[in-house]
Amino acid sequence: MHSSILLLLASTASVLAAPRPSGELESRKQFKGKDGMVVNIDDAAPGKTEKRNSQTFKSKGGFTVTISDATSGSDKRDTIEARSSDYVSSCGGTSGWIPIADSQSPSTGIWPFQKEGTWYWGYQNTVTGFCNGVAADYDGNPFNIAPGKILSSTRKWQFELEGNGRRVGLKNFVAGHIEFEIHNKSKDNHIPDKDKCIEYLMKMAATDSSCYGSNNKDTKGGTWQVGADKISYHALPAKD
Repeated sequence: MHSSILLLLASTASVLAAPRPSGELESRKQFKGKDGMVVNIDDAAPGKTEKRNSQTFKSKGGFTVTISDATSGSDKRDTIEARSSDYVSSCGGTSGWIPIADSQSPSTGIWPFQKEGTWYWGYQNTVTGFCNGVAADYDGNPFNIAPGKILSSTRKWQFELEGNGRRVGLKNFVAGHIEFEIHNKSKDNHIPDKDKCIEYLMKMAATDSSCYGSNNKDTKGGTWQVGADKISYHALPAKD
């Protein structure tokens, strides 16, 4: 094997094993999850809000996932009353309301030339797609989020290739996306579990959640804190 390839493999292994000192920069690396989703992973750099070093990975299906630095400016959601453990700590912005179920825009034209409306992916299916993607990388290995790291991925379409499958659709059939993040603020590695991931992110769609809209059965998304604020799962819908 060429010496440069050996050097690259050694460098990648060292990055995943432990976080670098806060003053040391390194490039983003990408990995594939089991459904092809590309995942980004960044190094922790306390106090650095202007830059966030990251690594990008692909899930088995080809979707992009990033693991990046956890910085003091990482969470920009609207904060809700803090609790000791397991709670929704923030909701997304009011411009990001998204139906929980898939939705279909009205038909256009006049019969018999009427055209059916477009189907859009709702919050629940987009969450499921993300959580399936972070269950394992392209080779079937679990993603390992080291202490001080953030795993992130943005979903616009049902499939990674643009224009394939259903588009993520916000309120009133506006094309949008959901930014997903998993923050590891603990001292131990965190491995996402598909079922737990879905459970946490669907907390923002629960009927008793402050992020839920009862009139339209939609959600603004937000942040679920796991345990004593050590792990957090984020889903932030927004317009493109």
